[in-house]
Amino acid sequence: NGISGYIIENLDTEEMAQKTLEILRSPDHQKISHAAMDAALKYHDPTTIKEKWETLFEEIIQNAS
Repeated sequence: NGISGYIIENLDTEEMAQKTLEILRSPDHQKISHAAMDAALKYHDPTTIKEKWETLFEEIIQNAS
């Protein structure tokens, strides 16, 4: 929160607007952008997701037998 973007609680549109303005007014857009990309790759790495799906399918197939 505040490093790679912002967490908005309960879809609070006023807070969302304020945080959007903070990002737009930030003197270092690239820092936020790079941090967001690093976080996305860390938590949504395609290889990791593929492996989790394969594991799930293997478990389903084994349990169906």
